[in-house]
Amino acid sequence: MSVEFYEIEHSPYCMPIARALVALGVPYESKLVPNWDRSAVIRLTEGAYYQVPMLVHGEEMVIESDSASIDIARYVDKAFDEGRLFPEKNEGLHEILIDFIENDLALTTFKLIDPYYLDTIEDLAKYGRFKAFRY
Repeated sequence: MSVEFYEIEHSPYCMPIARALVALGVPYESKLVPNWDRSAVIRLTEGAYYQVPMLVHGEEMVIESDSASIDIARYVDKAFDEGRLFPEKNEGLHEILIDFIENDLALTTFKLIDPYYLDTIEDLAKYGRFKAFRY
């Protein structure tokens, strides 16, 4: 069964999923989504979703249910690793760690990546919200 992974290059939300797929030996096709053009995701979800990461595994389309969820990571764990990444006995610890990653680590990571990322966009003015934004 094929696996397609929709991701933004260097996204701290996407990188752990990609690394988990690699670590688990899951062959997948990476679908890079430009941050300024989410049309591929919007089309696939018929307008119901626009974010990344997004995983398509055969007929199953897996998206995050909210900004703090780890639905895709949990799906990868269950589908490809028999629940060993998120053992039920550690559920409370997972929630603490996930909160730290989402609220502290990811924000810092995005700030560090932005200068590199913005330099890769050929015409910043075309994507108005980036026009005057520089570190």
